[in-house]
Amino acid sequence: MPNGPDSIQISQALAALDQLPIVELTMDPMTAWCVLGSLQLALRHPGHKGASAKIAERFARAIQASIAPPGTELGRLAERGWHAVFDVPREGG
Repeated sequence: MPNGPDSIQISQALAALDQLPIVELTMDPMTAWCVLGSLQLALRHPGHKGASAKIAERFARAIQASIAPPGTELGRLAERGWHAVFDVPREGG
């Protein structure tokens, strides 16, 4: 028998999240930029689909709107992060 929680306990713990207060985050713009890029990368994983991916993309898009609005240089750069055609190959490998 594994030492971790079973699926019923996990389901109950996740359901209990709805009863907690709203989580508010504060970060400097550079941290937000890095989180945006990391979420874009994670969301490119072919196995990362479903509800959690949709939530993560909404969060990332909200970050993008806050620090890199459309029509700005950073906005255009951030939008490219959603499209594999703009990927830059790694040097040396």
